Amino acid sequence: MKKIFLLFYLFCISSFGQEKHNFNIENNQLEWQKVFETDLQKSQIEKIIKEKGVFKNLIFEENLISGEIENFPADYTGVGKTSWNTSFYVQNTSITAAFFIEIKDGRYRVSLNGINLRTINELSGNGISVMSANSI
Repeated sequence: MKKIFLLFYLFCISSFGQEKHNFNIENNQLEWQKVFETDLQKSQIEKIIKEKGVFKNLIFEENLISGEIENFPADYTGVGKTSWNTSFYVQNTSITAAFFIEIKDGRYRVSLNGINLRTINELSGNGISVMSANSI
């Protein structure tokens, strides 16, 4: 019986463990980093970034593109979540961060750091925001 319970327990732990979403803590700061494979040239990537209109203070160097993202809505549906299983805080925030895109042949690495979530709307006119409501 103990062996069956242990087997069941190990199966549950491995099945319901958290997925890795490429977040790390560096110098007490949240950082996200991911490498993508691509057939696009650097000029095509630059064009896409310019056309999106989300990126600010863009700097284009030889193999590096950097800048800032401001007031970008948190896309919980993009990672397969629904409003029912996403906290109201995440649904009601926008993302601000610095980004770096390092380009090499056939791939590029995107790094976000200085990631901050900012409340979009207040819950009521009484000065209770999502941030202050979470601390109650």
